Amino acid sequence: IIPNSNSEKITHGIFYTAITRAKKRLKIYWSAETMDKIVKSFSVDETKQRSLEIVKSKLGI
Repeated sequence: IIPNSNSEKITHGIFYTAITRAKKRLKIYWSAETMDKIVKSFSVDETKQRSLEIVKSKLGI
């Protein structure tokens, strides 16, 4: 569960690690606004852009 009030604390490294270490299932509960804020923060540089593609594929977006 990621509330909007804590979205600025979710760094690229923390989120990427959580997504890539999930072995079978991963459920993320967040608002569309929170998702947009976090995902947009990943598209800053080339390395984060590649990570964003992995995150999107894991989340099915």
